[in-house]
Amino acid sequence: MLEQVSSSLKAEGVKGTLELYKDCLYWRTTISINRDAPKRRRVPLELRGVHQAGKAAERIRALVKEKEEHGFISKPFFWSTSTEEVPAAAGGSGSLTMAEAKKVFAENFWHGKAHSISGQESLKRCLNELNRVADQTAVTLGVLEATIKSLPDKSRSRLECWKQYKRLARMLHLKPDVGDLDQFFDRFAQSYEAKKEMRPPNEEEALQILKTLRWDEEFGWLTAAMIIYGCRPSEAFSLVPRGDGTAASVYTIKRKEKMPVLRTTMALRPEWAEQFEMTKVERFYQWNLTTYDPRVCKSQEDRWRKWFNKYFDLTLYDLRHSWAIRSIGMLGNPVLAAKCMGHSLTVHSNTYHRWMQEDEVERAVSKILRDNEKGMSTR
Repeated sequence: MLEQVSSSLKAEGVKGTLELYKDCLYWRTTISINRDAPKRRRVPLELRGVHQAGKAAERIRALVKEKEEHGFISKPFFWSTSTEEVPAAAGGSGSLTMAEAKKVFAENFWHGKAHSISGQESLKRCLNELNRVADQTAVTLGVLEATIKSLPDKSRSRLECWKQYKRLARMLHLKPDVGDLDQFFDRFAQSYEAKKEMRPPNEEEALQILKTLRWDEEFGWLTAAMIIYGCRPSEAFSLVPRGDGTAASVYTIKRKEKMPVLRTTMALRPEWAEQFEMTKVERFYQWNLTTYDPRVCKSQEDRWRKWFNKYFDLTLYDLRHSWAIRSIGMLGNPVLAAKCMGHSLTVHSNTYHRWMQEDEVERAVSKILRDNEKGMSTR
């Protein structure tokens, strides 16, 4: 059926193909979205199942027409903002109750997405913010504003509430008396605390953490694994040292909609792997490719985090950042460091560019001083 629809569209002069990926329909074509550079991409049609191919073709034709008129297509797409998709309010009140609004939110959340465990967890967190308003309460901008203002200023909870309420207001097509939704909600965004500067432990501090926590029977080995090998917290449950502990195998989990894959990481300080007996794996929970469950893994990580915060005012991720920053001077090879950490060179450079620049300056200054000393000695 998809081939027939694609052939029909091609006969009309439409470039690209209709594809089914994880039970969702996409238009595979080269196109510009919101004036970005044209590139080959999957355009989500926000329809599920082969039986929706006819409706998908209608949406593709509409997108082609939009492209011909403007030179690009706009996102969110016209069907995402159609008022026909928002159900009428109960009792003709003119506003949906929060219970009804949550149903709309959930339906919109899954548009064009494959149902996955991680997606379910994300939706759960979003709905938790909406639960701040009673189910029977009519959803208005005034109610959303009052709920946001009731939370502590510059707090994480207020930031998350603001994000989801702005998202909900768009889905319900709520309109302020003056201005647009962005102007209405961005009044609250300005008061949030800026992201704190990353201050992970240096070499000396990392060693002190190892000496303090390594021999805890439940969490000590896991904490040491993050400092010595630079893995993510949830990945530490899968890490297996090789040989004398200089290198280790670990699964990479930060891959959207994909299964974990095995990678190799290394101990920046091989002597630490020996000193803290990393080959003697001691952990209360572990997983491999066949037993990985992100929900269980997250709950175990939360237990570990609470324990760690009793001793140090740091996050577990600070230990990973510490490895990355220490690797700049010790390895001098950002490509290798990025591979060990399980992310791209672009992500690595964007995250740690300030420390890379500092290292380059320090190396240049050291070279100048050495050259000056050599020049003085030859005179």
